[in-house]
Amino acid sequence: MSTYRKYGQKKGLSPWIYVSKLLNFSSNGVSVNLIRGKYYRHLCANVVSSVGFGPGPLKKITTHRATFILTPNDSGILYFFRYEDVERFLTFDWFKLNIICAEQEWICANFDSLINLDEFAEHLFPDLNDET
Repeated sequence: MSTYRKYGQKKGLSPWIYVSKLLNFSSNGVSVNLIRGKYYRHLCANVVSSVGFGPGPLKKITTHRATFILTPNDSGILYFFRYEDVERFLTFDWFKLNIICAEQEWICANFDSLINLDEFAEHLFPDLNDET
């Protein structure tokens, strides 16, 4: 609930709208708008600690203009993005396919059949429909 208060309620979103946005994995108008990385001198690279997608220009939060590395997923794969090209190659579709779906198969297995995200959200979180 604290996550909702921090990222939903403070922006004026009802619990229902907030969950609907969380469960929207479509790519319509979504681009990378935040990448945060910590620079490691021995790697000569920024290890990514967070990535954000949505409207607005890309904000690169790091101390060095160096390659970004996404840490290994369950398959042990590292992904590298040149500092200059991160916006071009780290797209939401790429992230969804290689990160989200690799770790949460149910999302991609069911997303194409989720015609009504509100019904899906209601199924997962029936109590959030009560906006009182």
